[in-house]
Amino acid sequence: MTDATNWHFADIYEAIAEAVPDRAAIIYGDQTVSWRSFDQRANALGHDMAEAGLGAQSKVAVYAPNRPEYIEAYHAAQKISAWPFNVNYRYGPEEIAYLLDNADTEAVVFDMRFRRCRRRAASSLRSRQTLVRHRRLLS
Repeated sequence: MTDATNWHFADIYEAIAEAVPDRAAIIYGDQTVSWRSFDQRANALGHDMAEAGLGAQSKVAVYAPNRPEYIEAYHAAQKISAWPFNVNYRYGPEEIAYLLDNADTEAVVFDMRFRRCRRRAASSLRSRQTLVRHRRLLS
């Protein structure tokens, strides 16, 4: 971890994953995700984000229900020093378009169940967002 004045949440999660890799990081119903798996999956998505041209201070929308993949997407964005933010999965196309447009969103990580709503919202946006494929969310 870096010095006390220069850190972010990804540093903390990575330190925990290194210290206790086999402990549960996330428990969701019958699903348990270890710290190792959580960090590895976030690393993979973070690499996908970086390959898509995202980096420090990029604004990344996370449009997904409350599941392990949601926090993985947040962690991935933090790993590349991006700014993740929530898109409420109950929003309709107009609300999503307003939020993404006004936040100057550069990328959207979303659950495939919401692809139609996200597509309709995207048609009214001023700028084009990158769709980053989360290995589980967008598979």
